[in-house]
Amino acid sequence: MKKPPPDKCYVSISNTPEGYLLRDHRLPEGQTDRLLTAGEMLGHPIHLGEIVCPDGWQDAIKLSNISNVHVYTDYVRGGTEDVVDINKCHDVTVTLGDTLPMGRYLATVKGGSSGIVIGVANMRGHGTETDFDFGNWSDQSQEKTVDSVVLVVTDHKEAFIRAINSDKPRVYAGKKTRVRYNGWLRGWFPYVQLCLKKLGLA
Repeated sequence: MKKPPPDKCYVSISNTPEGYLLRDHRLPEGQTDRLLTAGEMLGHPIHLGEIVCPDGWQDAIKLSNISNVHVYTDYVRGGTEDVVDINKCHDVTVTLGDTLPMGRYLATVKGGSSGIVIGVANMRGHGTETDFDFGNWSDQSQEKTVDSVVLVVTDHKEAFIRAINSDKPRVYAGKKTRVRYNGWLRGWFPYVQLCLKKLGLA
């Protein structure tokens, strides 16, 4: 089994000087990287198929500092942190098929992101911390997260959302799905941790 790299992201798309780089660790060494096509950078959907994140990897999917991109999956098993981690992105759509969270979150939207749409066709579990986490701080940006949308259909009776430094996301759920917002007190923890980091105490 392939060992996780330092960033521990199984499939990622990031902004590089050469363009938007798709790195896919399901592929053999030497074949993991490719640049997105012009069409994909203009919103043509990118089919990521089935992603089974191995043990020890942090995120099944990570999107960093990109805009106008749409990715979708058939099935995804999450990592120790996230199914999908979105950091400082704008006008990005993520459409997930069967989705099995294995860590703290199903989705984290961090760092000044805006115009994010997350659709989940079938949520098969919960994150240990919350399901959808908006506006959490990151090393890249502590700006506010705005204009986010969640569309979720689930076999579970509930979906949990936490909004920290974020507008309250617009939520569209299945008829049998109750959406709950995590207690406000838990939302202060990332701020406390950020302050401790700045003071060199964490």
